[in-house]
Amino acid sequence: MNELNKNQVPKSVAIILSIFIPISFVIFVEKVKSIAKSRLLKNNQDKEKYIFRGDLYREGELKVFLPFSFIYLIFITLLFIIIGPYINFNIFEVYFSKENNKPLLEKISKTILVQIINLILYTGLLIQIFSGIENIYPKTPFCIFMENMYGPFIEEFVYRGFLFTLLKCGGFNGYLSAIFSSLTFSLSHFRHVFDIYFNKSYLPKLYFQSLYTLLFGFYTCYAYNYSGTILAPSILHGVCNTLQFPRFHYLKYNISKQFKTFISIGYILGIIGWIILIVIFH
Repeated sequence: MNELNKNQVPKSVAIILSIFIPISFVIFVEKVKSIAKSRLLKNNQDKEKYIFRGDLYREGELKVFLPFSFIYLIFITLLFIIIGPYINFNIFEVYFSKENNKPLLEKISKTILVQIINLILYTGLLIQIFSGIENIYPKTPFCIFMENMYGPFIEEFVYRGFLFTLLKCGGFNGYLSAIFSSLTFSLSHFRHVFDIYFNKSYLPKLYFQSLYTLLFGFYTCYAYNYSGTILAPSILHGVCNTLQFPRFHYLKYNISKQFKTFISIGYILGIIGWIILIVIFH
């Protein structure tokens, strides 16, 4: 008996919970930001000047987020353990039973493969970085941990581990589940419009971010579904947060035409290779 037969959540329940999960997560994040803002500005004399120091605010916000996120994860997990028997969603069967999980070695090998495929996509940008004409955005060690490791795991846990899985157990196929998971993931990033360091000039960038996070959501759904472990999309997410969106600034640099051509070929071959491998290992 497969997973969906043993844990067939009523579609109406799956829809309600799939709306509740991302909304509760966004509310949680905004509450953390509010707490961080009040703490950080409490003893600051030059309030207006401090508000626009986004780097300082961001680190303070993440320090508040770390302990509160544990509480949120415990809350969501306990919620599903408690209501699971009533909605036919056995959390232990879904995530830990032998029938519903790939063997450990298969998970490890597919997780590694997913990361290799991802790095191929970044071929052009990696050439820029290793040649010294592009740099990774500098962050404090704590921000690196939170934004490139811990944060991606939390987001993947919520949007793929729970939301995507819940929709599949509700009888929705993988594509519909990925669409909804990715759409809510994308919309959640639009909350940055309420950040205290947000400026209206960033609005076009925010629209663009919402678009590529929609596509990125599909990408991580693929990584999760293919590997069978939340670690694969979490690591992928962290790497992409580190490298950020591919940048084409090399066109402005005073480098030889041949080297610009070489980087361009790297981008083209990286994208083509990435698409081919995604199709092969779908």
